[in-house]
Amino acid sequence: MPPVLSPEQILALPRAQAAALVVQLGARLAMEEDSAPTVEPSAPPDRLITPQEAATRVGLSVRTLIKRRHRMPYQAWLVPSGTRLIRFSERRIDEYLASKHTLVPAPGQRRTLRRA
Repeated sequence: MPPVLSPEQILALPRAQAAALVVQLGARLAMEEDSAPTVEPSAPPDRLITPQEAATRVGLSVRTLIKRRHRMPYQAWLVPSGTRLIRFSERRIDEYLASKHTLVPAPGQRRTLRRA
């Protein structure tokens, strides 16, 4: 294995030698990428939903959601789509709702039972 160079030694290299080193490193990285292809799991495409759909999912009125769109957590759901067109990320909303779903009531919350 070749010796490891410190940053000071790399900066002291002549320009031609440093360029050759960069080319060699690039070729080495390219060989590693070709030999071990990584397969990324394909995630389903994210669907952009209207404020009406987003408000229904979250349980807010459309007006409240649009007014709060620049605050957290609503800001994280926004998808840049121009100045007048407001769209939200369905995947981000689902992730948020999944993280907020609890089976045990939080301290201070009463457990309510609905009677049929």
